[in-house]
Amino acid sequence: MGTSRSYYLTNFSEYIIKNQPRRVLDLGVGFGKNGFLVREYTDIWLWRYRKEEWETIIDGIEIYEPNINPCNQYIYDDIFIGDIKILLPSMGEYDLIVMTDVLEHFEKKDAERVMKEIKAHSTEFFVTTPVRVGNRVFKKGNVHESHISGEWNLAELEQFGQVKVLQDHTYQITSF
Repeated sequence: MGTSRSYYLTNFSEYIIKNQPRRVLDLGVGFGKNGFLVREYTDIWLWRYRKEEWETIIDGIEIYEPNINPCNQYIYDDIFIGDIKILLPSMGEYDLIVMTDVLEHFEKKDAERVMKEIKAHSTEFFVTTPVRVGNRVFKKGNVHESHISGEWNLAELEQFGQVKVLQDHTYQITSF
């Protein structure tokens, strides 16, 4: 199951509350934590509790279909199954694109291409990747869990946006 460290959650939640994005794309849905936070701090935050009242569009891309669970299907408007590198170029415009702890699963040249695509589809983005990337091999049949690109340094990441180091464990790359 795809998941990510928690160090970015405060910054991410505060951004959502302050900016109230209307269309959000989550790249690498995994367990769905980002979708839940967006839904909570947009629609639920504004007293739109029932699904038929929701106004925020939350889409996601997930490469490993067994990760999708009934909670994801309730929170997200659409979840597209497939490779981000293939699907993202055909996606529409979004107010915010989120990708947490996914960058390390790409070859660096592919990660650079994905970051360019993110910028092409949204002026606002929120990306995280671990500072230290261990050798991780696939788990439970999901070959996409393997860490491929290894560690990134600040100079490599600064080409994409503003970089912060969160608690010496996570790089946060944003457009804001």
